[in-house]
Amino acid sequence: GKELWDRVKRIVRSNYFVFGEAQTHLGGTHLNVEQYIVPVVRNLRANPVVSLLTPHFYGTVDINHAADGLLVKENGGAVISVPEGSAAVVATIGSILRAGMRQMNWHGFSPRTPQATNDRYAHAANVYWGVLTRYVDYYFAEHMDAIVANWAEVKLMSDELVAHSIRYVQQEEDDYIDTNELNKASSEHPEGPYGAPVSLSPVTTKSVITKDDKTDIENLKQMCRYVIYFATWQHSWVNDS
Repeated sequence: GKELWDRVKRIVRSNYFVFGEAQTHLGGTHLNVEQYIVPVVRNLRANPVVSLLTPHFYGTVDINHAADGLLVKENGGAVISVPEGSAAVVATIGSILRAGMRQMNWHGFSPRTPQATNDRYAHAANVYWGVLTRYVDYYFAEHMDAIVANWAEVKLMSDELVAHSIRYVQQEEDDYIDTNELNKASSEHPEGPYGAPVSLSPVTTKSVITKDDKTDIENLKQMCRYVIYFATWQHSWVNDS
């Protein structure tokens, strides 16, 4: 009857809400961006890239700090708020977060290809990515000398990023119509401190470069695009859509 059907819909919506919020919102934007924020602010001082990235961090940092006492509390263990009717528990949320973040990497990322004319998200995401690419290219052109001169800071940032990355688990790319957003097996996944490949690729392995080291410079540009994209566009979309 209608009462049973309404109950089923409530359970499905509650569980889907928790899954989507955990993987796409909490993990995909807040925790994803924070794993870049920490090595950036700890290691980039004289390198102008810090001034390119940090203005886009403020909203994410403030929300993450507030959430420490609002959503995640220590009271004999972490307690994460979930809606009534959901089967999710703390262990479930942790599994969802780990599975989602293993799929994420700055290297090789671009927004998904639109699958239809009314695929609003994909169309808008690609427009934003194009604008973001021009913005990052312009900034690098204006500050290239100082970026190259202070490359040792980029190496330290990259090392810390990889050292604290979650373990990588390869995905079945053939299962996806579009693989633009996947963490691809073809990307570099170095061995982490626990003896297994990590999810995030190194930005550079060099402490000193010249302007002729195009691959290293393009890697840093790509990382900047990725971080700004998730801190701004993606975070706004999952909140407002």
